Amino acid sequence: MRIVFEEVQNYKEERFEKNIYHTFDLSDRFERKMLHTWIDDQGEEVGMIEEQESGFTESYEEVMDEVEKIHGLISNKDYKGLKMGMFDYFDFDIVEESLFEALENSGYKVEQSSASCSLYVKINDKEIRISDHERPSYQDESGIWHEWSYDNSIVSESRKITKKQLEEVGISLPEEEYYF
Repeated sequence: MRIVFEEVQNYKEERFEKNIYHTFDLSDRFERKMLHTWIDDQGEEVGMIEEQESGFTESYEEVMDEVEKIHGLISNKDYKGLKMGMFDYFDFDIVEESLFEALENSGYKVEQSSASCSLYVKINDKEIRISDHERPSYQDESGIWHEWSYDNSIVSESRKITKKQLEEVGISLPEEEYYF
């Protein structure tokens, strides 16, 4: 089981298309620490914006109160508490498995990049790249730049992948949404 944290980009702007989803296994001490850090960072940013807009320090304190409640739930590994928390400034969901785990458990041959969240899925003799970014060009020995080429790819800056996107590249998984 994993908790999904929705990091809000450009808080209070009209476009919320840039939200990024992060998954964490609360049974893993390192992943809990990472989630605590994400919560602190987002809480600080949102609290300052709320205080500036309202002109009252109570707005900042309200956000920080929520941050403290969330820290307690993370430390207690309380998945349901995070999902059902009725928070005003944070959003969580629960998934049974990450995209990598779902692919592996469904029998796909999948490798994860050691440098990013990119996944490489082999189906027959084809390779499918799933990532939150385009892969940077590389320079060969003669100084010529080249783009990487894959049989298929999915790029989702939000780190959220839909069943439809997977099916379009020949991958069949049962759930409607997956996260890196």
